[in-house]
Amino acid sequence: NIIWASVKLQKKLDQKTSVFFAPILRLNEDISAYEKSSIDIAIKRKILKDFSLQFLARTWFVPDAGDRQFLWLDLSYAKSFKKLKVSSYLRYHWALDIEGRTDADFLRWKANLFFLTKGKLQPFIGIEPWFRLNGAGELQRVRYEPGINYKINKALLLTAKYWWEESINLEPGFKFNIYVI
Repeated sequence: NIIWASVKLQKKLDQKTSVFFAPILRLNEDISAYEKSSIDIAIKRKILKDFSLQFLARTWFVPDAGDRQFLWLDLSYAKSFKKLKVSSYLRYHWALDIEGRTDADFLRWKANLFFLTKGKLQPFIGIEPWFRLNGAGELQRVRYEPGINYKINKALLLTAKYWWEESINLEPGFKFNIYVI
């Protein structure tokens, strides 16, 4: 059981472009011990009516294991219907190899369904398979994601979600319960 706690600060630069900054704190061992922290910095630009591109850099600060750096390029799609919003991204997940640590690269595809309600609560579900690159060429993990957004006011949104993440085609395998706030 792991918790990821974060605050995301976002600023629109113009009609099509926004940036965000998000520090993340991770606790593990049944949410009793500090695991690591990271900082996300991203820029997102709308390129077509329902499509956008995002570049995101995540710097990890890992005690006693060496820092890590991920660079992600996302092609995103989002469209709202009467009572449903569909959003999806295709992510190129590039992990830089730093100080002798080799991290895997992935293609990730995330699909979410948001159930549009008239109130402040918005439930959603999602799935995200991870396809391993670096010569492996196979699906190696998947995340299942139910969650809920609570609109505090026009500028503030609280999100709580649960990730059930499991390995595929890996020995030894793993299964995680991750709570994201």
